[in-house]
Amino acid sequence: MIRFDNFKLDKDGDSNEIYLDLKKDIDEYTIQKEHKKYIEELSKILNISNQIIDLKFKRLIYNDFNLNTANFNNKYNFFKILSQFLFFLFFLCFIKIFGKNNFVQKKFDIIVDEVDGIGQFNKFYKIITKFKNPIIFTKNKNVQREVNNQGIVAVRYNRIIPSKVLLKKKFFTIISFYLQIFLKNLKIKENYFIYYLRILLSAIKNKTLFSKAISEIVLQDRFYINCPIKNFFFKKGGGKKIISCQNHLAESGICFYSDIDVLFSFGNEKKSEKKLRIFGSRIGGSLPVGSLQMERRYYIESKKKLNESSEIDLLIIGITPPHLNTSNKIHDGYYKYLKWIKDFSEENPEIKILYKHHASFAGDLKEEEIFKSSNVKILLKGNTYSYFKKSKVLVSFGSTMILEGLSLKKKCFFADPD
Repeated sequence: MIRFDNFKLDKDGDSNEIYLDLKKDIDEYTIQKEHKKYIEELSKILNISNQIIDLKFKRLIYNDFNLNTANFNNKYNFFKILSQFLFFLFFLCFIKIFGKNNFVQKKFDIIVDEVDGIGQFNKFYKIITKFKNPIIFTKNKNVQREVNNQGIVAVRYNRIIPSKVLLKKKFFTIISFYLQIFLKNLKIKENYFIYYLRILLSAIKNKTLFSKAISEIVLQDRFYINCPIKNFFFKKGGGKKIISCQNHLAESGICFYSDIDVLFSFGNEKKSEKKLRIFGSRIGGSLPVGSLQMERRYYIESKKKLNESSEIDLLIIGITPPHLNTSNKIHDGYYKYLKWIKDFSEENPEIKILYKHHASFAGDLKEEEIFKSSNVKILLKGNTYSYFKKSKVLVSFGSTMILEGLSLKKKCFFADPD
């Protein structure tokens, strides 16, 4: 039986090929006799098709992959798996006793889902105002409060008492199924129990949500976090289309095992759609809408947040490269690119160069060493689009702002050493 306990990805070679190898390993792991049997059993228990549970299972495995160490986080640990099993028993008993039998389902014009911050809400604000009766799904109490203050309904999905409908006449069947997996994991000293538990938790959460609120459309930021279990219960509850927005280039590492009806893409191209399918995603189609982030941050917010009065000759747009350490070639190329910037600034001291970091940049000692005593001005805070507007030339290792700048006929370039 294939195991991930000692899995180690080879970081040499092309990054896309590395990810294709990873997908091949996950697919082979999932089609093993053991997992095919469990997925089929769980499909019957929850009354969800094999294909949906299979896609969710693969996605959960991929989510467990550590991009920095190039192996999987979920190592076998007796106390960890025991605590997971005890949590499962407690949670199931809690729902059995306190869970709700019925919700009064309210109909809305549109659901905007997974709104983790107020910035995401603002990104969709113009769309939201086109609908008479929208609702926001969030787990952030500050988002809920802000949205409610604007007269829009918001639900904190992590605060809703769960539905017990999925447990009806199946309570002991579910316990028996998960006990079987738990004991098997103890025997072979592996922990895939957690993946099957997360499938159940996702089913209960989404069954609850869409029993409470439904619309024909769910709009969701970040195509790479879409969930097939959510899509299933949304449509079972009366919904029609889950729409995800493209807010990143279609890097290989964020194309794995999504489930999308419609992708709102940056432009009129099909390569992003094709790449999602290559990496195991189900996608119904795409519709070019441009960049919602640019609409908000460039056309609206940048007008009032520019502190840089003079023009910038060269703007370096920083990124937070989540997949930087997956490939040695990408890792080495990135720091070579930073050295290019420093060398260029030293050779051209009259050129005003501004290096604007991504908002989530957490610091980089290697970068600090490269730019030590250079004349490149480095900024950590502020709206990048404000500087973008005042720049003559833009360069980045992998920011979507290069595409956005090209749409404005700006001189924009990706830098790709080797």
